[in-house]
Amino acid sequence: MIAANHRWAAEKKIAKDDLQFQMLYGVRTDLQRQTRARCYHLRIYVPYGTEWFPYFMAAAPRSASQSGFFLADFFRS
Repeated sequence: MIAANHRWAAEKKIAKDDLQFQMLYGVRTDLQRQTRARCYHLRIYVPYGTEWFPYFMAAAPRSASQSGFFLADFFRS
């Protein structure tokens, strides 16, 4: 999805300063680093408040293969 957005922005000639990616803290830090290396703005957010855990779990990948990426990356961070 991120690669597709990079391509889309390039095709539409959208300046990197006019585009921002947002990602959940601890999820795919490798992609976070790649996005920053391409000089895009990146906002990393952390859910908080009384309902942080349900939100965090809902935002986490749902399929088994994606969950493996999520868990490995989360504990590596």
